[in-house]
Amino acid sequence: MYSKDDSSFGNEESCLIGRSSRRSQEATKHSPRRTKGRLSLSPRRPSAEPTKIGSNDGGDRSVLEWFRQLRATFGNKILIWIVVSQHLAKGLVLFYMFSTMDYLLRSYWVSGPRLQILSGIAFMPWVMKPIFGVLSDMCPIMGYHKQPYILMATLLGIGAFALLCANPVTDAQGKYLPLEERRLSLSSVVLALFTCMLFVTVQNLLTEARYSDLLRNQPDGAARMVTFILFGKNGFELIAAATVGAIITRYGPHGPFFPCLIPAAMFLPLIAFNFLGERKVTREDVAESYASLRRQGYGELVMLACVMLACSSITNGIGFKEGHVLAAAYTGFISTMLLVVLFGVTLTPVIAKFTVYSIIQASLAVSIEGGAFYFFTDTAEQFPGGPNFSPVYYTTVLGVVSNAFSILGVVVYWLYMRDWTFRSLLTLANALHMTVALLQTFVFLRWNLAMGISDKLFVLGGTAMLEVTRQWMWMPSLILTSKLCPAGMESTMFALLAGCASAGYTMAKYIGAFVLHELNIRPVGAVNEGHQFDNLWKAALLSATCPLVTLFLLPMCIPNARQSEDHLSLTPGDSVVKGSLWRRLRGHNDNLDVDTDNSDTGSTTESSDTVKGS
Repeated sequence: MYSKDDSSFGNEESCLIGRSSRRSQEATKHSPRRTKGRLSLSPRRPSAEPTKIGSNDGGDRSVLEWFRQLRATFGNKILIWIVVSQHLAKGLVLFYMFSTMDYLLRSYWVSGPRLQILSGIAFMPWVMKPIFGVLSDMCPIMGYHKQPYILMATLLGIGAFALLCANPVTDAQGKYLPLEERRLSLSSVVLALFTCMLFVTVQNLLTEARYSDLLRNQPDGAARMVTFILFGKNGFELIAAATVGAIITRYGPHGPFFPCLIPAAMFLPLIAFNFLGERKVTREDVAESYASLRRQGYGELVMLACVMLACSSITNGIGFKEGHVLAAAYTGFISTMLLVVLFGVTLTPVIAKFTVYSIIQASLAVSIEGGAFYFFTDTAEQFPGGPNFSPVYYTTVLGVVSNAFSILGVVVYWLYMRDWTFRSLLTLANALHMTVALLQTFVFLRWNLAMGISDKLFVLGGTAMLEVTRQWMWMPSLILTSKLCPAGMESTMFALLAGCASAGYTMAKYIGAFVLHELNIRPVGAVNEGHQFDNLWKAALLSATCPLVTLFLLPMCIPNARQSEDHLSLTPGDSVVKGSLWRRLRGHNDNLDVDTDNSDTGSTTESSDTVKGS
């Protein structure tokens, strides 16, 4: 079925925005010009603001006024940059890549388990985000922290997109070309996909860091900026979903990479004229920044980022070789356990617990995408009696539905669930998600047909429900992540925490590849390969039930606090390693007061110096 699990790698902008604006609001909330009282995570609109968008009083004029105020607050240049970076590159380009990657790998006769491993390698840049953050913070080039790195990533991305465009894999009749007639080998294709993802990841991370800084100085404009970024991104994702199926059908799996070239090339003039608005720093600025970062435990974060990179590189390096599925899975498991231990003992307790939970939860979301992709997209000749979904239905129809219900999930969350406790919402969301996933095993057993429900209708309904529950799982996790990022280190710390989740999702692909391999689910798109899916329901059942473990971890790792409360937030200057098990074993006394968790009061293990009282 259509899955957006991988898109979880790139959905953190709303919390980074909210975090930055909330920091500025808290710093000035006692000003006589501001309303007293607790500020919610979502920045509030000033009371003197004109008519809201879409109101009956304002109509089109209110929309124009809203955009005029957005321009007045932030300027045209940064808004143009965000259109290219967040709307086009992260919205359009990333969706095209997600949708066409499996079709491209399939054209090289890659088996289901190996397809998962290769796609995990292509997504490795999301695991590398902490390293990119460290390089940007610690190693400015010619006085600039961000634009030189974006420029290098852009040039690499343009080259990679051009190579993929120049590598047709189908003939005029839509049939696969022989491998010897193609310009790129499978290894070259995977490397090009990795490079394209590197471009998207680097520009996205550093753009987020830039507008996070802007919102720290312009908190009143945060609500407009959130709306501008998210609506634009979702809008271009819908455009991509509506067109990608037709492009693949008409031009082949390499077709969607042609429109990806345009946003990548647009970065060049924007960088040349500094549309990002980055200020050149002096050596004194860099030295002062180094000193501040060292006080907050930056050395330990660099160590964790390097270990994460090493573990991912070793695992993916083994998985890249043909026939090493089992070795890659074992290596990935050991690497994941190493990350769990290191993050658990190195970071301050409240952050360590959440990080351990994030890694384990993501790892247990066992992916069976490689087998399911062939199950749904094999033709009637390849899988008689199968769903036999066309590229238009599998990418466009399910993609549009997935995006629409993703928005619905966020709206329902915002209206009814934003004040729930983290534990209660995550417990409900995980339970519902597992229930819906269990029902999805019906399609692999063909029980839906026995009940008179067509494959298209059954998968459509399942996709919609899974997307809603996925948002209910994702939103509170993002909010908790934003609360645990100390001021001044939002970008690096958020990249590290997001990188943990990405590492977990990559591990889930390797576990899934191992399961598919052991259950002899190894389709390649051959004629009459329906027997390859006989055990797919077993893999789906395992995938649906593994997250049960996270329900038992919730009381131990997730604070029983309301999402709207601020007492979990770290104050400016806090160290992210204060009171960690590693520091205590080395004899450091950080005055960490340990309170017993109380389900009624919502207290959690926290430090009087590290965690701000509510």
